Amino acid sequence: MAYHQILVTLDGSKLAELALKQAAQVAAPGAHIHILSILAEDNASEIAALSSATAYASPTVEWPQTGGVSDPHSDNAREAYLEQISEWLLQAELNVTIEVYARVR
Repeated sequence: MAYHQILVTLDGSKLAELALKQAAQVAAPGAHIHILSILAEDNASEIAALSSATAYASPTVEWPQTGGVSDPHSDNAREAYLEQISEWLLQAELNVTIEVYARVR
């Protein structure tokens, strides 16, 4: 079964990026993939989440190729990261939208 609407959430870790590969595999031709990234309310919780996620990532996984996030806490840097990630999906002729949500109290 192919899907026409898919939501993928990314936190900047290679482990989370693996979800993109799965999304592309189950996407119908021309499907819409929305990539969402939520910035944590503080740097400490963001770093803790990223380090815990990367602990489970395989060091041999290199998909997709990215330049990394220069400052994962910056809205602009995270948006640039999502744009870089979305290029691969666009080349696969999928429709992609990106969104960075900064959670504040």
